[in-house]
Amino acid sequence: LRRASELHDDGKDFYLQLIKTVFNNLDTYAQIERYVAVEEQNRIANEIHDTVIQKLFGITCNLAVLESKVKMSERSIEKGEIIESIQMLKKSVESTMAELRESIYGKRFKDNINTFIHALYAYMEELERLNDVKINLNLDEEADYIKIAQKIALYRVACEAVNNAIKHGKSKNINIELKMESDTVELLIEDDGTGFSREDKNFSEGNGLRNMRNIAVLLKGYLSVVYDDKKGVRVKLSLPR
Repeated sequence: LRRASELHDDGKDFYLQLIKTVFNNLDTYAQIERYVAVEEQNRIANEIHDTVIQKLFGITCNLAVLESKVKMSERSIEKGEIIESIQMLKKSVESTMAELRESIYGKRFKDNINTFIHALYAYMEELERLNDVKINLNLDEEADYIKIAQKIALYRVACEAVNNAIKHGKSKNINIELKMESDTVELLIEDDGTGFSREDKNFSEGNGLRNMRNIAVLLKGYLSVVYDDKKGVRVKLSLPR
């Protein structure tokens, strides 16, 4: 029979190993969150430079043209023409603001200014208003209690997929489902757009598919994208809990 001291030592070794494993896992997630944070900062900077600043510059140019028309016209410009121009500029400003909000929402719910679920609802409602689309959401509110890195990943993939559906797939109806399974978090986005072919370079390289796949790999998850030129696109992200 083994002595009590040997059993005690075995038990101590077991708990030491368990503690080591726990701390290693915590350190891994801390590294992931730091990496995601850096990626978010780079992405926000790039999007502000590539999209928001360009749009604001375009709005400024359009305002200058409108001002010139008013000053130089020999006749009184029709009231309807002015209103139409102003409305177009207003919509452009709102769209730009929405894109900027989409860039910073991730940091906001990370800093507990917004809940994760609230941020998703708020952004999708704004997309509905600006793009004349219907976005149906079925979100498990338990997702507000998952890890920050997972929230950012799910939010980014949802935004990428929905924006792709609107801008590239010309979708009018989009369904988003987020559910908590026993060992995974499941995000599903389906649309009724024109879909994409595998040879579509604009889709594969230019609108975030690579980013979505990188996010899935980073968090040891799985991303599947099923697209068809007649049935729209189905994006599914699974992350381990």
